[in-house]
Amino acid sequence: MTPQVLDIITDRLLQARGVLAAIQASDEGDGIQLDPCTLSAALSAVQELLQQAQGAVEVLGGKP
Repeated sequence: MTPQVLDIITDRLLQARGVLAAIQASDEGDGIQLDPCTLSAALSAVQELLQQAQGAVEVLGGKP
C-alpha cells in the first residue's frame, strides 16, 4: 500500500474513533446527552467512515 492509502485509512479510522469516543462519553455521565436521532446519525457516520476506509483499501491497495 502507498503512503497515501495508509493516510486515508488512518484518517477515517481516527475520525470513527472520535465519534465512538463521544458516544462512549455520553454513557459515562460526562454531560453529553445524545437523543436517539443523534445517536443514529453518529453511528451512521461511523459506518460511512469505515466504508470509506475499506473502499480505500479495495480501490487503491487491492482487495483484502
